Amino acid sequence: MTTLEELGLLKMDFLGLRNLTVIDDAERLIRRSHPDYSPGDIRDDDRKVFAMISHGATEGVFQFESQGMKNVLMQLKPDCVEDLIAVLSLYRPGPMDSIPTYIDCRHNPSHIRYKHPLLQPILNVTYGCIVYQEQVMQIFRELAGYSLGRADIVRRAMSKKKHDVMEREREIFINGMTDENGVVVVEGCLRRGVDRAAAESIFSEMESFASYAFNKSHAAAYAALSYKTAWLKCYYPREYMAALLSSVLDNQNKLAVYTGECRRLGIRVLPPNVNESYRDFAVSGSDIRYGLLAVKNLGRAFIDQIIAERALKPYRSFYDFCKRLYGRNMNSRAVESLIRCGAFDGLGGNRRQLLAVVKIVLDDLEYTSRRNMGGQLSFFDMGADGGASPGEPQLPPLGEFPPDELLYMEKEVAGMYLSGHPMDDYTVFSEAVKADRIGDILAGDLQAYPDGKAVCVVGVIVRSKTQLTKSNKMMARLTVEDRFGSIEVVVFPNIYERFGRFLGETSAVVIRGTLNFRENEEPKLICETVDTARSNEECKNSLPPQRSKPSQPQALYLRIDDLDTPLYERARRVLDIFEGGTPVIFYLTASRRKVMAPQKLWVSLNDVMIKELKYQLGDQNVAVK
Repeated sequence: MTTLEELGLLKMDFLGLRNLTVIDDAERLIRRSHPDYSPGDIRDDDRKVFAMISHGATEGVFQFESQGMKNVLMQLKPDCVEDLIAVLSLYRPGPMDSIPTYIDCRHNPSHIRYKHPLLQPILNVTYGCIVYQEQVMQIFRELAGYSLGRADIVRRAMSKKKHDVMEREREIFINGMTDENGVVVVEGCLRRGVDRAAAESIFSEMESFASYAFNKSHAAAYAALSYKTAWLKCYYPREYMAALLSSVLDNQNKLAVYTGECRRLGIRVLPPNVNESYRDFAVSGSDIRYGLLAVKNLGRAFIDQIIAERALKPYRSFYDFCKRLYGRNMNSRAVESLIRCGAFDGLGGNRRQLLAVVKIVLDDLEYTSRRNMGGQLSFFDMGADGGASPGEPQLPPLGEFPPDELLYMEKEVAGMYLSGHPMDDYTVFSEAVKADRIGDILAGDLQAYPDGKAVCVVGVIVRSKTQLTKSNKMMARLTVEDRFGSIEVVVFPNIYERFGRFLGETSAVVIRGTLNFRENEEPKLICETVDTARSNEECKNSLPPQRSKPSQPQALYLRIDDLDTPLYERARRVLDIFEGGTPVIFYLTASRRKVMAPQKLWVSLNDVMIKELKYQLGDQNVAVK
């Protein structure tokens, strides 16, 4: 990069953003049912959209998906695009340390401090914090009289940590610079009425921050995209989530995360269906229908034939489908894949029955297509008495496959479970052991899940591979999956010797271990203990009997002066984040009375929240009774 610049060549970075395609696909889906939709309908000050963002409901929203970013958004509660631009600039190594100050000043303008009055018009938009490279340039211009060109040169020197250049510029920033004729080229801070101590402090702050500072033009473009994806998710959740799912067909972990988000939104992701599915995920009534392109062994040409033929009239049955599409890019592997993923469910017969007759049906259709003698009849054109009576094949009297087998069949041909998930029966146990979601671990939020962090995962073993070490001991590599993603688990010999009996494929297990991150590799979990997960029914049966006299419900008591004080605002901001069912009661010392908080401020009790409240209000002013 630097060599190219020294040679006078231009280096350009081109960003390929998948989200641009997602937006385009979502708008195309929207126009199917809302022909009058226009991107011009999107206002950048929509309160409903900012409320969604402020609640951290940003799964699938560009740049706002990580748990750490969600936490920041819930604390910041942005209400304009300017806030989104700032948070995108700050949520990176380096400037991240300024986030608490930014949030505090955002909610408490009286806390904003400027080292010199000349900084106010430059930093007021970011509540007194230096956030953007453009602000660094403005400071050089307004406080020291730099030209635009020189300010940009210094900005670049700062961002590339050229210390020799910075030391020279420190002197110029404070004292100014004259040419050989004594003409002032740069006035410097002292000539402009900024005292030396303030100038030194401001330059040091810029120097330490500029290497991380973001250029606002880039952040603004990203924020505009973030807001647009949030708007689409808020107002057209089905169309947006369908487009989002189509964009991650090759990423099973993301598919699991986004289908989980659909469930949270009350949107079902339905299995493929030959009468309703398109190439990609599409809206089907109030739900989303799985795309045929995600099914193994289906070519684009065959999918297009399925869609074109059903446009004439829907398929009545499995045999009707095969008969109408025979000879049009259809083969037995494609038809079997459609059966296995449930694409013929509801057209008569179960999957076991259809798999039993598929070869007979296709062989008969091939025979029929080849016959060249007039009047020759196929097997299915014969009536029960041998006479000519067109009919469909009789399906053998076979019961359906067990539910678990259906799920693994779906996983094999569609890449994910469609009609359920093997972990559906272990949700109570997962909550009881406070299991970490694999999708959250893989989201890339190194603050929440750093290298070496101890985690607990409840999932099903979908792959188990053993191997001998150099010391001739057995170890294993597992792929463990929950509803939100899958992760590789490494089981070293000493652990395998103790827990190997639990490690069979399709076993539901609880694994405790530590995360291991290596560059250019997916995160791994180093196993420490393994045990069998307990089903919901087992958990229910193992619960202790209810006491005859129920215990009194808990409430959170907070002691403050009054409701119109800064302490109340501090408490409210914390309570907003931890929404739940525990009542909150304020004890007002000024009037010596108790006030029940509105239900929207009731909380879910946890150590993190109690610790923060004690920090904000004082230990003696927070109690759970």
